[in-house]
Amino acid sequence: FQLPDMIKGIIASLSDVLSVVDFVMSAKCLGVDTFHYKWRLQVVIIPIAMMSIPLIIWVGQRKKDAATALANLRSQTFFVIFFCYPPICRYTFDVFITHQIAPGVSVLVADNRVLFEDGMNQAYIYASYVFILGFAFGVPIGAAALLLIEYRHLPPVEPVLNARVSEAFQISMDKASGAVNAIRMGDKYGFLTAAFKPKFFFTESLDMVRKLVLVGLIVMFQRGSVAQSMMSL
Repeated sequence: FQLPDMIKGIIASLSDVLSVVDFVMSAKCLGVDTFHYKWRLQVVIIPIAMMSIPLIIWVGQRKKDAATALANLRSQTFFVIFFCYPPICRYTFDVFITHQIAPGVSVLVADNRVLFEDGMNQAYIYASYVFILGFAFGVPIGAAALLLIEYRHLPPVEPVLNARVSEAFQISMDKASGAVNAIRMGDKYGFLTAAFKPKFFFTESLDMVRKLVLVGLIVMFQRGSVAQSMMSL
């Protein structure tokens, strides 16, 4: 996923500011560098804060042009979801990656100050299950379902337009129809469909699930166990 140049510039500017803040006020001195604090920040606080911005813009724009405001809200919501997707997945799976230091005693690899068996950490484990099922797997599955519904509601391609596209690009009539639908869908969901042939619009979702299983789900099983090997296969 490549960020637009404008977003890269904003992130670079913010990183310079944050470097100064870190120099003046260390996170360790404030006690906000623990894994549980970072979990709350990356999984809950940042996504809610980012999502509030498009909602505020939508409230201000809907009185002027409701259709345009809704379209902007949809595209901005997708940006927030896919921007927050990697850190949310990372921290929810990090809860299950442990290192055993004694029989029946394990610590998190992400923060060896946190005992896996601790009662507070158990609450984050249950919360991580909810986010893994509802968000980590919900995003690719929901995206595939949304694209399927959108494609089924596309109007049929007119024969004249189909013939013109086929002749202009020297492709078959079937491929021409798919190309027209791909252009129609590109305005809304091009970031999900642009890399693949039109009829394989759900491939991005399948690839996301594949990566999620290979680099995420397997860490929930004991390292080196038969169950982990079977899950990898």
